[in-house]
Amino acid sequence: MSFDMEEFKKMLKEAMEAVVGEEETISPLPEPTVTLVALDAATLSGSDIMGVLHNPIFAGVTPFPTIISDETWIATAAGLIKEEGEVLFLVNLLKMLRESYKSVYPIIGEPIVLKADVNADVAL
Repeated sequence: MSFDMEEFKKMLKEAMEAVVGEEETISPLPEPTVTLVALDAATLSGSDIMGVLHNPIFAGVTPFPTIISDETWIATAAGLIKEEGEVLFLVNLLKMLRESYKSVYPIIGEPIVLKADVNADVAL
């Protein structure tokens, strides 16, 4: 049995529609307000610190080591969601995950790309 990207996109679109409705989207998305910081940075700006707080890698998302507990990260994330709203929190979280994984490509290799248009979007 082989992976069928078109069938997967169809199933994903149906699942998303079941959650948010057929035409609901959030557009335009807000700009991220965080930056990825090197842990050996001498000084941290406000957006650097916010980037650390938004980044779940510090709770031990593979291949990164666990620095804080799941409970601490989740409590912090819940507070940030209340403070800045769900959408901006998720935009910042996504930015931190993407940038964190880009930083380890030389170590773990390039990301796996399924045989499909990597820029294709499953939109509602």
